[in-house]
Amino acid sequence: MGFVLFCFFPASQVAAQDTLVALRTFKPSRPEFIAMFQMWATYSPQLDKYITDSPFPPTYIPEYSIWNLQVRRARIGIKGDILPRLNYTAILAFDQVGHNPGSGTVGGTNNGSFPSVGLLDAYITWGIRRNGEGMRISAGYFRPQYGRESITSGFAVNSIEKSMDQNYLREHLVFSNPGRAAGINAGCQLRLGSDQAWLRWDAGVFMPDGISVIRHPVVGVARVVGTWGDPESPEYSLSHKINSFGKRNGLSVGIGGSRGQGEGFVTRNWAYGIDLLLNRGPFQLDGELHWLGKNLEPITGDPEFYGDQYVIQTGHLRGGVNISIDHFGYLEPTLTYAFLFGGMNENDQKLPNMPRDLRGRNPTWKPV
Repeated sequence: MGFVLFCFFPASQVAAQDTLVALRTFKPSRPEFIAMFQMWATYSPQLDKYITDSPFPPTYIPEYSIWNLQVRRARIGIKGDILPRLNYTAILAFDQVGHNPGSGTVGGTNNGSFPSVGLLDAYITWGIRRNGEGMRISAGYFRPQYGRESITSGFAVNSIEKSMDQNYLREHLVFSNPGRAAGINAGCQLRLGSDQAWLRWDAGVFMPDGISVIRHPVVGVARVVGTWGDPESPEYSLSHKINSFGKRNGLSVGIGGSRGQGEGFVTRNWAYGIDLLLNRGPFQLDGELHWLGKNLEPITGDPEFYGDQYVIQTGHLRGGVNISIDHFGYLEPTLTYAFLFGGMNENDQKLPNMPRDLRGRNPTWKPV
């Protein structure tokens, strides 16, 4: 033990001296204010309404077409530096203001004339080294760094709406659609010999918002990304984007996974997947594929169902192109294919949370 302390003491002393020097000359930055919103005007023609509260069997009846004007997303917040290499981000959100639940767009009901405002992100990030290639440690309430669509803002994707596969992934990882959880994450972006090869890695532990009186569903998440060409960002960041508007030519391929305890009759939640992002001139291509699984609580003496799993696959593939319109900006037409291979009705989706004696035999169950 004495040898270990002796070896690391000089390095710690140098680091402490460096920090003291930086603190003497450092002045905290003024907070940078963040304000963003998306306004949607939509038309949903000749919708059908599903009726169940009648003396006749449930059926659809035609409804009127609906015009809808809504604030789809809105963000307000601040960010800045507290100390050298220590910065903070805090963002509030209010969404779906004015949304008509009968329209054809997805999402919750009208947020009301006095919209509910909720915490979206609140975290600090500390850079261990001064340059942008050092390890960064983030702690607070934010998105686990796994997948691609889930960790990219709705303002930073190139389609008007995010792909639905992120919702399945978020509900699986942290049991909530916003996809945030309290946790800590370590990550780093490294240059591999030249400016045309990069490696990024992330590893974190998060506590989802799920309720359980038996287990603590802590989730461990890890992701590694290899990049050929330009990096996705000049230095490590928890913020991501799909469209670089011609400023990036590069390919990024990531692999990742998660593992954690489940709730109720689920003994373990796990996921693994692959994602990619290609930017080339005005074109961009992104996609991901995930396997989401639940290990289920076995019943002693039942060999047929011992150690079952519930597994689904989900992902998307999206291509887009930037069309410049002189001084007015860009048009960004995109084409997206998204999929879910798993339970597609309410009963199938409830199965993982049912006691074993109520599940019955279903083709979506797979033995371990």
